[in-house]
Amino acid sequence: MSQHRNKGLTLIECSISISVASLLVLGVMAYNYHAAKHAREADRYATASRLGLALLENWRNSGTVAGYNPNGIYSPATVGSGYPVAVTANAAAGPALAGTGFTALAGSPFEATINNVTYRISLGYLNRATSVAGRPALTTLQAALLWAAPGETVAAQDAPRVVYTTYD
Repeated sequence: MSQHRNKGLTLIECSISISVASLLVLGVMAYNYHAAKHAREADRYATASRLGLALLENWRNSGTVAGYNPNGIYSPATVGSGYPVAVTANAAAGPALAGTGFTALAGSPFEATINNVTYRISLGYLNRATSVAGRPALTTLQAALLWAAPGETVAAQDAPRVVYTTYD
């Protein structure tokens, strides 16, 4: 009596293995999507940080507090035609400055578009009229930024925000 043994896979075994493989592929695709999304968000945050710090540094080096005007400091006319940034005044809405007593800079909020992302920038200052322990009085300079992803609107209440403060 000879035994006949089937070699190969049944239809059910093939269906199960294809289902498991497709679930693994979907999981990897979802992971890649979220990783790319978070990388874009981190890039926008880093760009906002660099822009805020650059504006504060430029403000400190300008020699004036209330008369500072960042309009056009990063325009193609000042830094070359290949630079994709232009700071303009009177944006529709900007973030609130952190703390109390800050005076908004004339023309604030400002707006800059970098890589199709619109950044709204509020600049403000706070004069500390009295010196402490013989030290000269300081002026607090502050930059608050908010932004939204391309295609989204910039709303002060729900957009990501960074705030930087320095002293002059």
